[in-house]
Amino acid sequence: MIWLKRFITRPWITIAMLTIYTMLGKSYFKVFIFQTDKVGNVAIDTHYNIHFIYELDNVYAMAESDYYDKNLEQQAKVAIYLYDTLGNIAEQYMPAEELMLGEDDIGADVPPLAFRGGEEVRQVVDLADRSGPTSPLDVKMG
Repeated sequence: MIWLKRFITRPWITIAMLTIYTMLGKSYFKVFIFQTDKVGNVAIDTHYNIHFIYELDNVYAMAESDYYDKNLEQQAKVAIYLYDTLGNIAEQYMPAEELMLGEDDIGADVPPLAFRGGEEVRQVVDLADRSGPTSPLDVKMG
């Protein structure tokens, strides 16, 4: 089984698949996350084609993202997508935030986000929802 893993993870197969997907007009996105040293630092190596970047531009435009800009470099666009994606994956394992209410606030109809200065608006990338007609990407505002 080790030989199969080594065969699949070789860079030539990634380059070949990227070329084939690009020629077929399909988006291609592959991420390698690997440990760089014994301390636990990691590095991310991404392989993508221009079709993936076009999909990102369209999806973030439909979501009306305030921090994603079509004029950014491709690396910045991919970094934003990875940040959204990995943050949402880790978020389900993080402990829920608990708000401390004073005695006067108990029973009062106070919105919980009012203590932090207003309403919180977060951008969510939902990888499980593939309701779009052709795109496997889905970015929603929530």
